[in-house]
Amino acid sequence: MEYQNFSLIKEDIQADACGRISLGTECSNRHYRILMNASGELLLVPMVAILGGELWAFQNPSVRESLKRGLAEARTGDFAEETVDLGAMLKLAESIPDEVEE
Repeated sequence: MEYQNFSLIKEDIQADACGRISLGTECSNRHYRILMNASGELLLVPMVAILGGELWAFQNPSVRESLKRGLAEARTGDFAEETVDLGAMLKLAESIPDEVEE
């Protein structure tokens, strides 16, 4: 069978008694989803892990769009001309109660 856009990493490997195989240092410290077809062929799909504390940003569409806009602006060098007083912003943030009544 021909595999386009793949390069051979290891010619022949055997899974150990627990079903483990070593992928080599090229794949170290990475996360993968493993898929298997009816023929028993395995496909490793690279994945990323998101910290639980950061997941909210990915689940909130308006936050995701804001992040995308900010990254696009940073790529083009489109920065605000006015400087922000971070001390004043910190005071404002500290003045907001942790729990807001609705």
